[in-house]
Amino acid sequence: MNLSPYPSSTRSSRSQSAQIHGCFRLQVPKSRIRWISMTFARSSRASLYVRGSLAYKQPAPASPVPNHPLSSPAHTYRTLTTSPNQRAMFSSLNPFHIPPHFRTLTSELDLSSHTAVVAGGTQGIGAGIASRFSELGSSVILVGRSRQRGEDMLRHLKAVAKRPEEQRFEFVPADLSARKGILGAAREVREKSGKEGVDWLVLCQGGPPNGRWKETPEGIEDHFAVQILSRFGLAHELSSSPTIKQGVASVCSPGLSRTRTVDLDNLELRKTREHGGFFKGYGMLTTGLRDSLVSDVWMAHFRRLHPTLSTTHLFPGAVATSAASNSSLPFPLPLLSSYALPLVAPSPQDYADVPIYFLAHPEGRRKALEQGGLGWNQKGQKAGSAPAAADANEGEKVWGKLKEMLGV
Repeated sequence: MNLSPYPSSTRSSRSQSAQIHGCFRLQVPKSRIRWISMTFARSSRASLYVRGSLAYKQPAPASPVPNHPLSSPAHTYRTLTTSPNQRAMFSSLNPFHIPPHFRTLTSELDLSSHTAVVAGGTQGIGAGIASRFSELGSSVILVGRSRQRGEDMLRHLKAVAKRPEEQRFEFVPADLSARKGILGAAREVREKSGKEGVDWLVLCQGGPPNGRWKETPEGIEDHFAVQILSRFGLAHELSSSPTIKQGVASVCSPGLSRTRTVDLDNLELRKTREHGGFFKGYGMLTTGLRDSLVSDVWMAHFRRLHPTLSTTHLFPGAVATSAASNSSLPFPLPLLSSYALPLVAPSPQDYADVPIYFLAHPEGRRKALEQGGLGWNQKGQKAGSAPAAADANEGEKVWGKLKEMLGV
């Protein structure tokens, strides 16, 4: 979906236009329905106008780098509003809205001479976070699978950098579904960061579960390997060096499970599958709850082992990315994600201020370090954690099991 700010007089020979009550023009290409453009007839700047000036969407600033990872239609619109009262009203009506004070607070930061590692930073939420770190002056090390996307993203980071001559941008190619890839990525990050280490580790790799079962060549369930094991592995390896100096944030799904114990023999949901409890939509639900539970538990134990690091498990809500398509979610979720979600959901750039606030802003760090400060949602409200996360014995068991599976 593309909400393009055409002047009211614009006409296309390849499209049909219809004026609706003098407010919007609906534009649909004849050859192929690729986008629906709604344009306020009296303004060439607003691409979506809600009557009463409640809110509007406008294209985000164009990147100097063509085809960079944040240039897809799902990523190119930022939600804007016209006054504090209207922002408050829009926030109350839109459950996906990111409160604007996060942007205000992070804009105060100067992250020069700092370094952030962003796993999964070549697309989606991770790319938005890496881009915002660069805008604030931080050096960035990306970890991802695709070399092409990594190179494109490096060019983008240099183009938006606050002090490009002082900042450093690196890419670590890695298959994070394999033990060798996880350990190799951690080793290369240590080599690139040197004695100075890195300030923050942000874990965004993986994505929503699709309910399908697939094993890696090493015999580990594929989604578990990336979503759980690789996140644990990078945090474990980079904190035990120690390479991480200030904090770790994992963007996933805190507080969804109410489970008090973790079945170590069913971490990958093999028993669930063997008993016929892993199928289609139910498999998506079961896997999502497992992701939340295990992430809550190992991250809570990480906090116990590293009490001086600000450790947060963040729920992003709905963000306009291509995650539904990349994860091969069942129809019609990819269609809705690509064409409907950008109308109401924040872009990755918009959401990026939330994890940076908890990692780098003094107020956010204080909240992250306080007791019960592990899980947070996209509005900065506590999201809670699974009851099992509060049990140190459960934490030790899960920590040990994950180390065993990683081979360390």
